[in-house]
Amino acid sequence: NALDYRDKDSTVACCKEYYRALEALEERFSIIQSFDVEQLTKQDKQIIKLLKKTYKGLGTDYSISLLPNPSSYFYRQALAIDKKYSNSPAGLGTTLFLIAYGFDISERFDSACYYYDTAIRCFDNDSSDIINNGRDRIHDGKYRARFGRRKNSFNSKHDESGI
Repeated sequence: NALDYRDKDSTVACCKEYYRALEALEERFSIIQSFDVEQLTKQDKQIIKLLKKTYKGLGTDYSISLLPNPSSYFYRQALAIDKKYSNSPAGLGTTLFLIAYGFDISERFDSACYYYDTAIRCFDNDSSDIINNGRDRIHDGKYRARFGRRKNSFNSKHDESGI
């Protein structure tokens, strides 16, 4: 199980587990994609959900390792699934937030701000932690883009957790 390895700080082993799952899931997904969304069975929907989780897991592992390019790739794969198969604005917003974070750690602040702002719009509740964190990151990203350094207020519990 990939998460067991993540808990042990073994990114390579964790990614290996995800890649093993990814191979089987993508094979099945290549068939599922030819169906209309209305034709999907419960099992098809479960495969799609697992594939999205696997993409997000790989994105998170690469993000934790401060590798924004592969992280962004896998988060974008999850985003494509969200856009086609999900009816959850919060799920879409969470994926957009993760993409924004990848741009943030690679110091592409304008792109990060754009994705944080887009993510925020997906949530109904104005007091959500993810919304507040996104707003803080937008503000700080604009500051860093202008002055080239971080404000002290940027360090938050979300930075430590890799979100």
